[in-house]
Amino acid sequence: MQFQTVVRVAAAGYAGSSADRCARILAGLLVVGLSGFFSPAANGLQDDEVDPMKLINRISELQVALQADDLAARDSAEKELLAMGPLALDYLPAVSADQPTDMQERLLRVRTGLERQAVESVSKPSTITLKGKHKIAAVLAAIRKQTGNNVQLAGDAPGELEDRDVEANWDGAEFWTVVGEIGEKSGIFHDHFAGEPGQLVFGGPGSGRAALPCRTSSSVLLLELLRADAARNFESPQTNATLLRLRVSWEPRLKPIALRLPMSTVAIIDEFDGEYQAGTPDQVAGIMIQPEFSQSETGLSLPLFDRGVESLKSISGTFEMTVPGRIETFEFEGLARLAEDTQQTRAGATVTFAGISDNLDLKALRLSLSFDQPEDGMESHLGWAQQNEVYLRRKDGERLDPIASETWQQAEFLYGVTYFFPEIPADAALVYRTPAAIVKLQVPFVLLGIPLP
Repeated sequence: MQFQTVVRVAAAGYAGSSADRCARILAGLLVVGLSGFFSPAANGLQDDEVDPMKLINRISELQVALQADDLAARDSAEKELLAMGPLALDYLPAVSADQPTDMQERLLRVRTGLERQAVESVSKPSTITLKGKHKIAAVLAAIRKQTGNNVQLAGDAPGELEDRDVEANWDGAEFWTVVGEIGEKSGIFHDHFAGEPGQLVFGGPGSGRAALPCRTSSSVLLLELLRADAARNFESPQTNATLLRLRVSWEPRLKPIALRLPMSTVAIIDEFDGEYQAGTPDQVAGIMIQPEFSQSETGLSLPLFDRGVESLKSISGTFEMTVPGRIETFEFEGLARLAEDTQQTRAGATVTFAGISDNLDLKALRLSLSFDQPEDGMESHLGWAQQNEVYLRRKDGERLDPIASETWQQAEFLYGVTYFFPEIPADAALVYRTPAAIVKLQVPFVLLGIPLP
């Protein structure tokens, strides 16, 4: 099961006529299908197997079946909804007090189970299945379709690159393994610095080199050794060290919030099976995340090795990667009538409308975001919440975006933001989108055969 982190459309509502409801759900399905929020594999389906109207009708039938008199029918409907995968979350009604108690309980179990599936899928690497000889463009198209990773051939790449063939023999091969084999088999390598955010480009200006000899793919990460230096300080011998420069790349579909490498997890073994410690056990290497790139670099300080040690057999460790889970949409209708401290909760995330006030010539709207389970929440890295999408939607559908924002509240697992608008129409709805869970991944790695300077 793969997961793609993208902003999705608001979940279709269930108010209004049947025809209107179907139209809204179909529009949502089409947008989700185009954006690739969840890959077909995540739901046990392939693109050409999905009939949107049949899916809409089946979800509607299962909602009715959840209220059937027959217990077996209710159990069967609940089981089938869970088997649909996280995509079904967008088209299930919210749990509300006016529903029968048994339906409330079943909907809650279904939503909780599907949300868990969405969270668990983040940690799994994307996989590709493809056989035979294909043009590079067809190979990249297959990767996009199967994984949701935005991989492209550089727009300014020489025309002859488009005609190169790639011999594919992949049966559930991991994304980074496939990326490496494309370069080896076609001579078209990916360029770390080309393309747009969340995009991996092949054949760009910086791709004219072969893959680095010391590299390893580990689940959703690619680790490459860029350089190794030995530093001997005669004035302060205690600072003597072997310095490694590493590049860490992640699948483009992911948008990490934080990436760290605790030194307590790092183990170093030399060619003679000697063991060493990197830094001190309480040290943690923080790796800078820049939203415009799907990679970052970090340094690793090792002991200065004896001259008789010419290489390291292995360096292993475990990265701690914090990524946003599924995006949920919160809508607050009729702002003029909305009471302060009105709350909505989706999948463990709670958004609180904290009121509207005047600020010179602007209107200031305050929101706060918190999590039911702090251990899965924001920790100390709250800046990502500033990037959450927020806007007002007029009755006629016109969208009004804030012109500025500022933090007004910040605690360990609570973040409040004030959004400034030129106006706030009385009939406007507030739309806010945020990850409903912050997922912590443990990503182990092993880097083999490291030559020393």
